[in-house]
Amino acid sequence: ERHAEDFVPEGPDHTPLEAAVQARKAEQRRQRLNIQPREKTDEDLDRSGASRATADKLDAAMNEVATAVKRAVKALEKDEEKDESDD
Repeated sequence: ERHAEDFVPEGPDHTPLEAAVQARKAEQRRQRLNIQPREKTDEDLDRSGASRATADKLDAAMNEVATAVKRAVKALEKDEEKDESDD
């Protein structure tokens, strides 16, 4: 069984030495491609392209807005109850 990396074209430019050099270069390329993944940092991007730090800030801001809206709704409900009790 022959594999693509085993195939060495024949001809005047492809001596056994040249074939060995090409095989070594191919092996080095494979090793470079198998580099261990680095640890993820806050600057790593998520699927939308936003960094984790940006996503965390956005989540915090959205939580603050949600809390403010809840407080505003409660305040409006209290005002309505007060108006109804005054009538």
